[in-house]
Amino acid sequence: MKMKKITMMGMGLLCGVFFGCNSRTISDFIPGTYVRTVINEFSVGRDTLVIMAVSKPTYSIIHKGSYRQIKQGKLLPEKSILENWLATYDQSTGVLIERKKGKIISFNPSENILLVGSSPYKKIR
Repeated sequence: MKMKKITMMGMGLLCGVFFGCNSRTISDFIPGTYVRTVINEFSVGRDTLVIMAVSKPTYSIIHKGSYRQIKQGKLLPEKSILENWLATYDQSTGVLIERKKGKIISFNPSENILLVGSSPYKKIR
């Protein structure tokens, strides 16, 4: 019985260490610059997200982008986007939640990407 208790405590400790390290890995991964290229039948463009820690658990995100719509096979003039977002890190789920529009930003450090919804961005620094 005593051995079973020790084994269970050991497993609990191991899980705590594993999940604790995993959440620190994500929070350490978050700050940086991420890019995405968009090419489809309606437009071509590029997005950049620059994420900086403000204070735990708040992050500032600068969203810069440019795109050109395609109409009847022709590229229209380029348009630019510049937005500032604030997001809160939810440690239990490992995601950032953008406050104004409720965007969910998730991370995959092993693949060096983040997802805004289902749109992937590659971390470049």
